[in-house]
Amino acid sequence: MKAEPLIHELIAETGAAAALNYLVAQSETSYRRIQIENIFNDHGVLQPDVLVDLFLRSNLLEVYGNRLGISQTGRKVTLLIEAVNGGDIKDIIRKLRILEGIADQYELVRQDMTKSFIATLSTDPRIRRLYICSPWINPTPKEAAIIRYAVMESTKATGRSPEILVITRRPDGSTSSINNGLRTLVEVGASIHYHPRIHTKLYMREPDTNGGILLAIVGSENLTRSNLLELGIQINGDTLLINQLISYFYDTMSICSDEL
Repeated sequence: MKAEPLIHELIAETGAAAALNYLVAQSETSYRRIQIENIFNDHGVLQPDVLVDLFLRSNLLEVYGNRLGISQTGRKVTLLIEAVNGGDIKDIIRKLRILEGIADQYELVRQDMTKSFIATLSTDPRIRRLYICSPWINPTPKEAAIIRYAVMESTKATGRSPEILVITRRPDGSTSSINNGLRTLVEVGASIHYHPRIHTKLYMREPDTNGGILLAIVGSENLTRSNLLELGIQINGDTLLINQLISYFYDTMSICSDEL
């Protein structure tokens, strides 16, 4: 039995790469089969009907109901061809990450940075360790519920509670070791550390043994119900940089004056 041609052999066919690039560039996501064959023909493909069948079997094209369109594999192949032909490697890697559903490694967060951070605990509650450094802490009821949910789900999955470390200021004039804003964190087992001069706003999460995401946000926003203009940077999966931030966190925690 004759083996199916490999993807690089299909792309080497006359007009094949140009036809794929054309499909990527269009706003349309699907076409009738005869339209795809005509596009292949227009780009010089010698046997459009045969090549469409081969592209389908190789997952360069896929079926959308009774129509056809370029697949994710097809889009990735066009990017790799672009790279081989001298394209901008950084831009190509960025596009490949997007196709894989991977966030950019660094993102500017112009508003709601703490809300965005708490939201990751809802979409992916798998956490081994949570770090919160904020002079003032007062989550909304919804944010408090999300934190409780993440701790519960992570504990259920691994059999142990995630570690939650908090650095904050003791409220001015307070003689109590806890205020209402911290109550939710204390209830889920957080270790609270106080420092009177802390001004850093840093939020990080580490994945548990079942997976999860490594993420940090550093910026200007306290974990409060702020309506001020804020700015921050979200760091996704940069192990080296996030480990440096974790070291900073522990260094800061070591000079805190007291602990709950």
